[in-house]
Amino acid sequence: MKIAIYNENCVRAGFEAHEPRGYSGNWPDDCGDVTVYEGTPQELYHLAAEMRFARPQTSHELFVNRVADTLVERGAHL
Repeated sequence: MKIAIYNENCVRAGFEAHEPRGYSGNWPDDCGDVTVYEGTPQELYHLAAEMRFARPQTSHELFVNRVADTLVERGAHL
């Protein structure tokens, strides 16, 4: 499975990006304002666990935690 997540510079940073209207098929690997994470739900869950900061101090650490939350939430719905 592929999950596209908005990059740190976007308004919805760290949240899932849905395919644009009129786009068909899987997300390409280079989408501009999103990063594509690919793997089984279990692999994405483990990736999220490795990414997480226990006590985020910076805006980047908060962003990474939001990405991890999104990966876990999306994987739980499959």
